Order: sequence, then structure tokens, then C-alpha cells
Amino acid sequence: MKILRFWLIVLLVCHTPYVAAQDPKPLNPEWLAKDFQSFELIPLLASPSALTVPGIRDLLRVGDSGEEEDLGFEATTFDIGQGNGYTRLYAEGLTFKGNIGFYKFGIEASRESWPRIRERVIELWKQNRGPDFTETETGIVHVETNDAVFQGYRSAVSAALGKMKQAEVPDELKKSFDYLTSPLECGAFGPAAGDVAIAALVNANRIDLLENVLRGFSPSGRVYAALALLKLNKKSHVVLSPDIVTTIEKVRNLDLPIRTAHGCIVSRRTANEILNEEDESESEEESSPVRLL
Repeated sequence: MKILRFWLIVLLVCHTPYVAAQDPKPLNPEWLAKDFQSFELIPLLASPSALTVPGIRDLLRVGDSGEEEDLGFEATTFDIGQGNGYTRLYAEGLTFKGNIGFYKFGIEASRESWPRIRERVIELWKQNRGPDFTETETGIVHVETNDAVFQGYRSAVSAALGKMKQAEVPDELKKSFDYLTSPLECGAFGPAAGDVAIAALVNANRIDLLENVLRGFSPSGRVYAALALLKLNKKSHVVLSPDIVTTIEKVRNLDLPIRTAHGCIVSRRTANEILNEEDESESEEESSPVRLL
């Protein structure tokens, strides 16, 4: 009996701190008040047709913070957010000639805090006349597209680089192709996602899809395609048509600062600088003496 009582005490002592450790800290009322006050901006941010990027910055009171990427052809992407207590109110999108063609607007929080505040956030979104939304693991988001504006950007790119050719994209390559041609998804050259996507098209020997990515709507996606086609021409003796050679040169000479990412190092370089650097790197590897072990 004494032994049983001893183990009961041990279990109680060991279990009690564990339960206490699992209890979440009380939510900070000042942080919550800051979050809920920011939601008064929801009706003002809900109509992209009446907004401009400077106007969004003014509404969120963020000054020059946030990101904007020049896509060329009078188009830009933007990602602007206002951090509050537990949430971030943000707007992302694409503009062409100053008009918003794609718009993503929402509220996000951490994985830990979202389950605790979601009901109240959703309630206040509706009270503030927020548009239809989709719930994610960490918040809610509303997305809409102005097809006329977006098509204007696509037409401008096609007029300069040539139209994409009709080509079937199989299901197993669709994710990679869509990523590389999207100015919103493929926003940088260098991340693992881009390397994986371009490798999928190369390994499938879909030269036609690589040529379409070269004429796509993502500056970094076009660089991925140009580099892949040049490597295939050099190493696998794939013959590039004069039309594609001309398009590669057009992509090379676009004076656009492309965000490049190598690990934690982020910089901006032109397509010409990236392609020249890759070419020099390959030349150095080929000229390096072979070490005999």
C-alpha cells in the first residue's frame, strides 16, 4: 500500500507541471485592441478598383516598407503589410499601368495564436463588411482578378517577346510550368522551388514548354528558361531555332533588376549579369584540373 501511494505521489508531481506548461498564456488585451482597431480598414481595402499602391501604403501607414518588384512593361508586383498585435493586415498584387490586375488581401497570424483569435477575427471581418474569404491555417484571405488589366500585361509581354505556342502541359508538369510563368509565384531567381520546377521541364525533355516559359510573365522564370535552353544547346546539342535565339537575347537585354536568392543572401541583378555569371561559373568548372586521388 505504501509503495502504491508513493507512485501515485510521483505521478501527480510529475504530471502537474506538464499540464501547467501546456496552458497558453492569457492573450494581451492591448495587442488585441490594436488588432481589432486595424480591422476598421477592411472596407477601405476591399475594393482594388478604387485603390493604388501609394493609396494602400497610406491606408496601412507603412511608409516605404514592404516590397515592390518591377516586372517591366509598365507592370509591378507589391506586398504591403501592417503588423499589429497578433495579426498582420496585408495586401499583395500586380499592377499594370497603375491599375490593379491581381489582388490578394487578408489577415494573418502565427500558427499558435490563430486558433485562439480566429472566431473573433472572422466576426469582425464580417462586421466591417469584408468581402468573401477563404480560411487558411493562419488567417483569412480574399483574392480577385481584373482580367482586362492582367490581359493587358500579358499582351505587352507577348508583343515584345512573342506569343507562347500551343502546347499540352501534362498534370505532372503543370505545377512547375505555372510556377515558372507566374510573376507572383516565381518572384526570384535562386530559390529551391525554382530549381526544382525548371529541372522538371528539362528532365521531361519538354523544349516546347521551356520556350513558352522564356516568353512567360515572370522575369526570373524567363531567366531560368534562357539558362536551361543555353545549357541544353551547349551540353546536349539541342538545336535552338533562330527565333528562340533572338528571344533569349531580348530577355538578356531587358534592363530589369531581378531578385536573386542564394541562401540568406538576397541581391538584385539583371538577366544579363545572371546569365554571364552562370556561364563564367561553368567555364571555370570545365577548365579546373582533375585531381587524381
